[in-house]
Amino acid sequence: MEKNSLLLIDNGFASQPSNGCHLLIHITEDSFSYAIIDQYSNTPKVLFSIQHLDQVGNKISTLFSTDSFLSLNFASIRVAVQTSNFMFLPEHLYDKKQTNSYLKFLNHAEKIEEHKHQELKIITLIGLNSELKKVLPEKTVFLPILSPLWTCINKSLAPCFLVDFGAGIVTFLYQKDANLIFQNSFAVCNLEEFNYFLLLVKQQLGLEETTSILMQGLVDEGDDYANCLKKYFLEVRLNLPKNIAYNKLTDQMPQHYFNTLLAIQLCE
Repeated sequence: MEKNSLLLIDNGFASQPSNGCHLLIHITEDSFSYAIIDQYSNTPKVLFSIQHLDQVGNKISTLFSTDSFLSLNFASIRVAVQTSNFMFLPEHLYDKKQTNSYLKFLNHAEKIEEHKHQELKIITLIGLNSELKKVLPEKTVFLPILSPLWTCINKSLAPCFLVDFGAGIVTFLYQKDANLIFQNSFAVCNLEEFNYFLLLVKQQLGLEETTSILMQGLVDEGDDYANCLKKYFLEVRLNLPKNIAYNKLTDQMPQHYFNTLLAIQLCE
Protein backbone atom coordinates (compact mmCIF):
# COMPACT_ATOMS: atom_id res chain seq x y z
CA MET A 1 0.00 0.00 0.00
CA GLU A 2 1.00 3.61 -0.41
CA LYS A 3 2.18 5.52 2.67
CA ASN A 4 -0.99 7.60 2.94
CA SER A 5 -3.47 4.75 2.43
CA LEU A 6 -5.41 2.39 4.68
CA LEU A 7 -6.87 -1.03 3.85
CA LEU A 8 -8.87 -3.17 6.31
CA ILE A 9 -10.38 -6.51 5.24
CA ASP A 10 -12.72 -8.90 7.04
CA ASN A 11 -11.05 -12.33 7.05
CA GLY A 12 -14.23 -14.05 5.89
CA PHE A 13 -15.01 -11.73 2.99
CA ALA A 14 -13.25 -13.80 0.29
CA SER A 15 -15.89 -16.54 0.54
CA GLN A 16 -18.86 -14.15 0.41
CA PRO A 17 -20.72 -13.39 -2.87
CA SER A 18 -20.17 -9.73 -3.74
CA ASN A 19 -23.68 -9.34 -5.18
CA GLY A 20 -24.86 -9.48 -1.58
CA CYS A 21 -22.90 -6.34 -0.82
CA HIS A 22 -23.12 -2.60 -1.43
CA LEU A 23 -20.19 -0.43 -2.49
CA LEU A 24 -19.99 2.98 -0.83
CA ILE A 25 -17.52 5.59 -2.11
CA HIS A 26 -16.55 8.96 -0.67
CA ILE A 27 -14.65 11.33 -2.98
CA THR A 28 -13.19 14.69 -2.01
CA GLU A 29 -10.89 17.00 -3.94
CA ASP A 30 -7.84 15.27 -2.40
CA SER A 31 -8.99 11.83 -1.19
CA PHE A 32 -10.80 8.63 -2.13
CA SER A 33 -12.37 6.12 0.27
CA TYR A 34 -14.64 3.12 -0.15
CA ALA A 35 -16.45 0.56 1.98
CA ILE A 36 -17.94 -2.78 0.97
CA ILE A 37 -21.04 -3.36 3.11
CA ASP A 38 -22.84 -6.64 3.74
CA GLN A 39 -26.46 -5.88 2.80
CA TYR A 40 -27.88 -8.23 5.45
CA SER A 41 -25.87 -7.19 8.50
CA ASN A 42 -25.17 -3.63 7.23
CA THR A 43 -21.60 -3.99 8.51
CA PRO A 44 -18.39 -3.25 6.57
CA LYS A 45 -16.34 -6.08 5.09
CA VAL A 46 -13.66 -3.94 3.43
CA LEU A 47 -12.53 -0.39 4.22
CA PHE A 48 -10.09 1.54 2.04
CA SER A 49 -8.91 5.15 2.19
CA ILE A 50 -6.20 7.15 0.47
CA GLN A 51 -5.48 10.78 1.29
CA HIS A 52 -3.47 13.77 0.02
CA LEU A 53 -4.04 13.10 -3.68
CA ASP A 54 -3.01 15.68 -6.29
CA GLN A 55 -4.97 14.17 -9.18
CA VAL A 56 -8.01 12.43 -7.70
CA GLY A 57 -9.51 11.55 -11.07
CA ASN A 58 -6.35 9.83 -12.27
CA LYS A 59 -6.04 7.85 -9.04
CA ILE A 60 -9.66 6.71 -9.21
CA SER A 61 -9.14 5.53 -12.78
CA THR A 62 -6.07 3.55 -11.71
CA LEU A 63 -7.84 1.99 -8.73
CA PHE A 64 -10.80 0.82 -10.79
CA SER A 65 -8.44 -0.91 -13.20
CA THR A 66 -6.12 -2.45 -10.58
CA ASP A 67 -8.12 -2.96 -7.35
CA SER A 68 -9.72 -6.43 -7.47
CA PHE A 69 -12.39 -5.43 -4.93
CA LEU A 70 -13.68 -2.55 -7.06
CA SER A 71 -14.20 -4.85 -10.05
CA LEU A 72 -16.69 -7.05 -8.20
CA ASN A 73 -20.40 -7.16 -9.03
CA PHE A 74 -22.22 -5.25 -6.29
CA ALA A 75 -25.92 -5.03 -5.48
CA SER A 76 -25.58 -1.23 -5.59
CA ILE A 77 -22.96 1.51 -5.82
CA ARG A 78 -23.34 4.87 -4.11
CA VAL A 79 -20.90 7.75 -4.32
CA ALA A 80 -20.91 10.85 -2.11
CA VAL A 81 -18.95 13.70 -3.68
CA GLN A 82 -17.44 16.39 -1.48
CA THR A 83 -16.80 19.47 -3.59
CA SER A 84 -17.14 23.24 -3.43
CA ASN A 85 -18.78 23.05 -6.85
CA PHE A 86 -22.42 22.77 -5.78
CA MET A 87 -25.53 24.84 -5.11
CA PHE A 88 -28.74 24.51 -3.11
CA LEU A 89 -32.16 25.37 -4.53
CA PRO A 90 -35.52 25.38 -2.72
CA GLU A 91 -37.61 22.54 -4.09
CA HIS A 92 -40.50 24.84 -5.09
CA LEU A 93 -38.17 27.02 -7.22
CA TYR A 94 -36.39 24.22 -9.05
CA ASP A 95 -37.22 23.68 -12.71
CA LYS A 96 -35.78 20.42 -14.04
CA LYS A 97 -36.15 21.67 -17.62
CA GLN A 98 -33.68 24.46 -16.86
CA THR A 99 -30.96 22.19 -15.44
CA ASN A 100 -28.37 23.14 -18.07
CA SER A 101 -28.85 26.84 -17.35
CA TYR A 102 -27.46 26.24 -13.85
CA LEU A 103 -24.09 25.27 -15.33
CA LYS A 104 -23.00 28.90 -15.36
CA PHE A 105 -23.19 28.94 -11.57
CA LEU A 106 -20.97 25.86 -11.20
CA ASN A 107 -17.31 26.36 -12.10
CA HIS A 108 -15.98 24.15 -14.90
CA ALA A 109 -18.85 21.70 -14.54
CA GLU A 110 -19.40 19.48 -17.57
CA LYS A 111 -22.23 17.49 -16.03
CA ILE A 112 -24.79 18.26 -13.33
CA GLU A 113 -26.07 15.64 -10.93
CA GLU A 114 -29.20 16.58 -8.99
CA HIS A 115 -30.37 15.19 -5.68
CA LYS A 116 -33.63 15.86 -3.88
CA HIS A 117 -33.57 15.98 -0.09
CA GLN A 118 -37.11 15.02 0.84
CA GLU A 119 -36.78 15.96 4.51
CA LEU A 120 -35.20 19.36 3.81
CA LYS A 121 -37.27 20.19 0.72
CA ILE A 122 -34.21 21.34 -1.20
CA ILE A 123 -32.43 20.26 -4.37
CA THR A 124 -28.64 19.96 -4.44
CA LEU A 125 -26.93 20.36 -7.81
CA ILE A 126 -23.39 18.96 -8.03
CA GLY A 127 -21.03 20.00 -10.80
CA LEU A 128 -19.06 16.94 -11.93
CA ASN A 129 -16.25 16.41 -14.38
CA SER A 130 -17.45 14.06 -17.13
CA GLU A 131 -14.25 12.01 -16.74
CA LEU A 132 -15.34 10.97 -13.26
CA LYS A 133 -18.60 9.59 -14.60
CA LYS A 134 -16.71 7.63 -17.25
CA VAL A 135 -14.56 5.90 -14.64
CA LEU A 136 -17.37 4.89 -12.30
CA PRO A 137 -19.78 2.05 -13.20
CA GLU A 138 -22.94 3.03 -15.09
CA LYS A 139 -25.28 2.05 -12.25
CA THR A 140 -23.56 4.41 -9.81
CA VAL A 141 -25.86 6.70 -7.81
CA PHE A 142 -24.31 10.09 -7.00
CA LEU A 143 -25.02 11.95 -3.77
CA PRO A 144 -23.91 15.34 -2.46
CA ILE A 145 -21.85 15.29 0.73
CA LEU A 146 -24.81 16.86 2.53
CA SER A 147 -26.65 13.53 2.38
CA PRO A 148 -24.36 11.43 4.61
CA LEU A 149 -23.51 14.37 6.86
CA TRP A 150 -27.19 15.04 7.52
CA THR A 151 -27.67 11.43 8.61
CA CYS A 152 -24.75 11.76 11.05
CA ILE A 153 -26.54 14.20 13.35
CA ASN A 154 -29.59 13.89 15.56
CA LYS A 155 -32.04 16.51 14.33
CA SER A 156 -33.37 18.44 17.29
CA LEU A 157 -34.56 21.88 18.29
CA ALA A 158 -31.21 22.57 19.95
CA PRO A 159 -28.55 24.10 17.64
CA CYS A 160 -25.83 21.67 16.55
CA PHE A 161 -22.63 22.37 14.62
CA LEU A 162 -20.95 19.39 12.92
CA VAL A 163 -17.27 19.60 11.93
CA ASP A 164 -16.11 16.88 9.53
CA PHE A 165 -12.32 16.68 9.10
CA GLY A 166 -10.66 15.35 5.95
CA ALA A 167 -6.95 15.23 5.13
CA GLY A 168 -6.97 18.70 3.59
CA ILE A 169 -10.64 19.68 3.68
CA VAL A 170 -12.94 20.54 6.56
CA THR A 171 -16.73 20.63 6.22
CA PHE A 172 -19.07 22.56 8.51
CA LEU A 173 -22.76 21.78 8.88
CA TYR A 174 -25.09 23.73 11.15
CA GLN A 175 -28.64 22.70 12.03
CA LYS A 176 -31.19 24.47 14.20
CA ASP A 177 -34.80 23.54 14.89
CA ALA A 178 -34.19 20.37 12.82
CA ASN A 179 -33.51 22.54 9.75
CA LEU A 180 -30.35 22.89 7.70
CA ILE A 181 -28.97 26.40 8.18
CA PHE A 182 -25.49 26.09 6.65
CA GLN A 183 -23.16 23.59 4.98
CA ASN A 184 -19.89 24.22 3.17
CA SER A 185 -16.37 22.83 2.75
CA PHE A 186 -13.03 24.63 2.97
CA ALA A 187 -9.50 23.65 1.97
CA VAL A 188 -7.41 23.84 5.14
CA CYS A 189 -3.62 23.49 5.14
CA ASN A 190 -2.87 24.14 8.79
CA LEU A 191 -4.30 25.04 12.18
CA GLU A 192 -4.19 28.78 11.50
CA GLU A 193 -6.36 28.39 8.39
CA PHE A 194 -8.81 26.21 10.30
CA ASN A 195 -9.02 28.82 13.06
CA TYR A 196 -9.70 31.52 10.46
CA PHE A 197 -12.56 29.66 8.76
CA LEU A 198 -14.00 28.57 12.09
CA LEU A 199 -14.15 32.15 13.38
CA LEU A 200 -15.55 33.39 10.07
CA VAL A 201 -18.39 30.87 10.10
CA LYS A 202 -18.97 31.35 13.84
CA GLN A 203 -19.39 35.08 13.33
CA GLN A 204 -21.57 34.80 10.23
CA LEU A 205 -23.90 32.28 11.86
CA GLY A 206 -23.90 33.99 15.24
CA LEU A 207 -22.91 30.79 17.05
CA GLU A 208 -22.97 30.97 20.85
CA GLU A 209 -20.34 29.32 23.04
CA THR A 210 -23.11 27.00 24.29
CA THR A 211 -23.70 25.59 20.78
CA SER A 212 -23.17 21.81 20.75
CA ILE A 213 -20.14 20.86 18.61
CA LEU A 214 -19.75 17.41 17.05
CA MET A 215 -16.39 16.32 15.57
CA GLN A 216 -15.80 13.44 13.17
CA GLY A 217 -13.37 12.33 10.49
CA LEU A 218 -9.61 12.66 10.86
CA VAL A 219 -9.55 14.30 14.28
CA ASP A 220 -8.82 13.03 17.77
CA GLU A 221 -9.85 14.11 21.24
CA GLY A 222 -7.19 16.47 22.56
CA ASP A 223 -5.37 17.18 19.30
CA ASP A 224 -4.71 20.75 18.12
CA TYR A 225 -7.90 21.00 16.04
CA ALA A 226 -10.10 19.71 18.85
CA ASN A 227 -8.45 22.14 21.25
CA CYS A 228 -9.04 24.97 18.80
CA LEU A 229 -12.77 24.23 18.89
CA LYS A 230 -12.69 24.10 22.69
CA LYS A 231 -11.35 27.65 22.80
CA TYR A 232 -14.68 28.96 21.49
CA PHE A 233 -17.28 26.37 22.56
CA LEU A 234 -18.12 24.73 25.88
CA GLU A 235 -19.46 21.40 24.56
CA VAL A 236 -17.15 19.69 22.05
CA ARG A 237 -17.33 15.92 21.58
CA LEU A 238 -16.60 13.14 19.11
CA ASN A 239 -19.60 12.04 17.07
CA LEU A 240 -20.60 8.34 17.05
CA PRO A 241 -24.06 8.15 15.47
CA LYS A 242 -26.26 5.36 16.79
CA ASN A 243 -27.63 4.60 13.31
CA ILE A 244 -24.24 3.55 11.88
CA ALA A 245 -23.28 -0.13 12.27
CA TYR A 246 -19.71 -0.46 13.54
CA ASN A 247 -17.96 -3.82 13.99
CA LYS A 248 -14.59 -5.47 14.66
CA LEU A 249 -13.27 -4.05 11.41
CA THR A 250 -13.95 -0.44 12.36
CA ASP A 251 -12.60 -1.14 15.86
CA GLN A 252 -9.12 -1.30 14.34
CA MET A 253 -9.21 2.49 13.93
CA PRO A 254 -11.10 5.27 15.75
CA GLN A 255 -14.70 4.68 14.65
CA HIS A 256 -15.50 8.34 14.01
CA TYR A 257 -12.93 8.28 11.17
CA PHE A 258 -15.46 6.36 9.03
CA ASN A 259 -18.71 8.20 9.84
CA THR A 260 -19.17 10.03 6.55
CA LEU A 261 -18.30 7.00 4.43
CA LEU A 262 -20.51 4.52 6.33
CA ALA A 263 -23.43 6.95 6.55
CA ILE A 264 -23.80 6.85 2.75
CA GLN A 265 -25.77 3.59 3.08
CA LEU A 266 -28.38 5.42 5.17
CA CYS A 267 -29.05 8.23 2.71
CA GLU A 268 -32.51 8.81 1.29
